[in-house]
Amino acid sequence: MVAVFVFTVFIVSGFYNKTETNVAQAQAATLLTPADFTYLGYYDVNAIAVWGHGLTHRYINGDLRFLTMDYPTTLREFSIAGKNYGDLITLTTNVWPDIGGCIWYHTGYWWDEAGQKLWNTTGPDYTTIYDPAQICTRTLNSNGTISNYKRVTLEGIPAKRAFGGVQPVPAWFQTQYGVGPYVTGWGGYTSLAAQGGGASFGSAMYSFPDISNLANDSQVPSAQIKTLADHGPANSNDWYASGSVPTSYDRGVRLTVPINYFDGGDLRPNGICSDQSCNALAPINPPASGAQWLSPAPDGKARFVWGDNYKNTGNWIDTPTKKGFISIANLAKGKAWYCSSTLCSEQSTQELHIFDPDQLGQAALGSLPPWKIQPSSMMELNVPRTLGYASASAYGKLDGATFDPVTNRLYIMGFGISPASIYYNRLYVYQVNAGATTPPPPPAPPGPTPPPPPPTGTDMQISANPTSISSGGSSTLNYSWNSSTRHVVKINGTAPAASCSNGTCTGTMSVSPTTTTTYTMTAVLIDSSPAPSVSTTVTVTSGTPILGDINLDRIVNSVDYSILNSDWFTSAARSDLNSDGLVNAIDYSILNANWFRTW
Repeated sequence: MVAVFVFTVFIVSGFYNKTETNVAQAQAATLLTPADFTYLGYYDVNAIAVWGHGLTHRYINGDLRFLTMDYPTTLREFSIAGKNYGDLITLTTNVWPDIGGCIWYHTGYWWDEAGQKLWNTTGPDYTTIYDPAQICTRTLNSNGTISNYKRVTLEGIPAKRAFGGVQPVPAWFQTQYGVGPYVTGWGGYTSLAAQGGGASFGSAMYSFPDISNLANDSQVPSAQIKTLADHGPANSNDWYASGSVPTSYDRGVRLTVPINYFDGGDLRPNGICSDQSCNALAPINPPASGAQWLSPAPDGKARFVWGDNYKNTGNWIDTPTKKGFISIANLAKGKAWYCSSTLCSEQSTQELHIFDPDQLGQAALGSLPPWKIQPSSMMELNVPRTLGYASASAYGKLDGATFDPVTNRLYIMGFGISPASIYYNRLYVYQVNAGATTPPPPPAPPGPTPPPPPPTGTDMQISANPTSISSGGSSTLNYSWNSSTRHVVKINGTAPAASCSNGTCTGTMSVSPTTTTTYTMTAVLIDSSPAPSVSTTVTVTSGTPILGDINLDRIVNSVDYSILNSDWFTSAARSDLNSDGLVNAIDYSILNANWFRTW
């Protein structure tokens, strides 16, 4: 076995992989392909329940931690530190018995490193009632409690289409396609797919704005939401009889070809079979004549069947050299049929689906129907697992995935995988060829332009260091003037102390404004009548800085990157953004998440 020390590998490389490229870099980046994903191995995990769901990750003092949910409400955290591939993980590093009301069985999670909070979505399973999609955030306290809980809903988006999770949107994509900073969705479902607002028989994705300023239990209006993908069952009839090209609706595309007995393919009455064991009996005869959504379709491609879904596996991968949105499709394999109040298949399989961000962007602009969003490439995942479970069962599913840009590794959680007599969970690891892990410093931003240098008056100069401070902080005014003429100098009406040398007077003065304040330095000539004056000004702004604005110039940009880079692996407080005593990848990820933001 090979020991995996994730953070040690990163330390050798020395930098954090930048994920938010600008538009020019994004255009130069190539689309991910299945060849970019290399399987490394797995860990068995019984520190969480078999009937679990979802996966995200975070770093605590340099240690990679994974967060996943026990059914129905318990959040558990575990670490792989010191473990080899194939080892069994039995201990949790923390447990939160209840993370708030925005949870249900089909729930997606994402850890916001910059905001230090856990996001999740929820989609009630067996319901005919329309529920709008819910987005929830909270702070995870180290004592197993939560705080700062917030829940908002998305107007017009059914919960059944947004149970997969949340992901941040790359800055270049926001700029180029005019979408919000977050997306939710992913698509597919298991039960009552056409009811309660309807699930999406394929990929689903919706962008929404920053919710940090919204009140708890408020609603994001539909005007601020854009659809990037949607295969909702507004028109459930297939198009096969009308030709080889869909014209008004299409289901999601998949690589493996199922035998679909849903959609009118099984003529047996539900729950009535000759031996009274319909749950165990697959149909014998071929799908009925006239059945819909048989695979392959006239275009030669297979389509989603009832129960196919992406769960909490959507991840946006965006680097200077590679880009793509990926999801892991949990799919019926072989015959797929309805069996007395559940969905069955002979086997199940999983596929890696890679979506082109630019196609998602075209859908957001309205130039491409959202039901035309299909994977650009696909690959069946042949990982060590127990096969043969029913399609709707929790066992054998790859229910969560999270991408770590520190090491360019994709982690996928399977629940109830192996061995068959114990049903351990498994955490699979893939290395992603997502570009160099030591990128050059980020380019100068296209805007806004940096502030001009401090103004200079005749025979005098005034500056402030820093020019932007936190509320309650202080700034130092540096001033100087030429003393060859007799005059008095005042700053906002106060004559400060000064020292003079070689005809020049200099000094400093500490100020602590509670609001943005302009300091005017004025010189009045004593020997003139009337006394003419010249002046120069500097402004000290006061407020709450954005994490990552290290030099406090009110924008997170390449200057801050350079400072953080010079402090790398030191305890320099100015660059230690999460205050853990070490400047490392966690601080870089915080700076990266706030790239180009101002305050």
